[in-house]
Amino acid sequence: ADYRAGTQEVMSYLLSLQHRRIGMIYGVASPVLAEDRLQPYQEGLQEVGLPVDQDLIARCGPTIEDGYQAALQLLKLPARPTALIAINDLLAIGALRAAGDLGLNVPKDLSLVGFDDIHMSKYLLPRLTTVAKDSVRVGREAIKQLLARISQPDLPRQKMSIPPGLIIRESTGPAPF
Repeated sequence: ADYRAGTQEVMSYLLSLQHRRIGMIYGVASPVLAEDRLQPYQEGLQEVGLPVDQDLIARCGPTIEDGYQAALQLLKLPARPTALIAINDLLAIGALRAAGDLGLNVPKDLSLVGFDDIHMSKYLLPRLTTVAKDSVRVGREAIKQLLARISQPDLPRQKMSIPPGLIIRESTGPAPF
């Protein structure tokens, strides 16, 4: 899945809601993972003349607890973000809990977006806005390529990019003023 395009869509959406302090929870097991979300996040800010504030990028591990701690760090800043992007839904679940523990209402005080559309995302309170890859389409395309490779083993290596889609649910809203 092309998470670059998904992140661009998230940034456009949050900026259209007038969010200008957008934080990122960048929780990865390896530093090179999720660059396809970090770079378009930074580019999206720059395109509208906003600085890339490194204090708004919380680097952490990949667990729910890591997302919780990273969100606490961001939400305790003197000028806290009005929106958070977590690079996966598990980190976003941790962030949702951190916001609640600090007495913040999602989405009234803070908008929150995740990635992957895990099954639990649509059952949270509020339901999580997320970027989803079309797993069925990815699987179909993979099978097509596999069958083509079986019938023609000398085919050159193929790379496909399937754009994910933003699923807008209840965890995002206009920036608080």
